[in-house]
Amino acid sequence: MKEELIQSWIELTAIIKNNRVTKRVSYNEAIILNYAYHAYLKNEGLYMQEIIKKTKMLKSLCNRTINLLMDKNFLRRELDGNQVVVYLNPDKVKDYLEIHKETFMYLEPVFDVLDEKDQQDFIRISQKISRRLS
Repeated sequence: MKEELIQSWIELTAIIKNNRVTKRVSYNEAIILNYAYHAYLKNEGLYMQEIIKKTKMLKSLCNRTINLLMDKNFLRRELDGNQVVVYLNPDKVKDYLEIHKETFMYLEPVFDVLDEKDQQDFIRISQKISRRLS
C-alpha cells in the first residue's frame, strides 16, 4: 500500500508540476498569485517569510518569482520595518481572475473522472495531508 501511495503521489505531482496550469504565468507565479489574491480579498499583504513558508520555495526562487510578477505589474513590494510585504496590484485583479479561470479549464478532466463525492473526498484528504505536513 505504501509503495502504491508513493507511486500515485509521484505521478500526480509530476502531472501538476510539468503541465502548464496556465498559459500566461508559470506554475510558481500562479501559486504566489493565488496567495496574493486571497490576501487582497482580506485587504492584506503577504510577508515574504509567509510566502516562503506556504509555498515551500527556496528564498531565491521566491524572490525571482516575485520579481517576475512585479515586472508583469501583478505585485508590488513594500517594507514593513525590515520585512518585505507583497501586495496584489488592484489594477491586475481582472487579469488574475482570467488566469485563474484557465486553471478551471485545466481541471476539467478531473471533474470528468471524479464524481462530486470523490471530489469532496479528494479535497478533504488533500487538506488533511497539507495540515499534517505543514
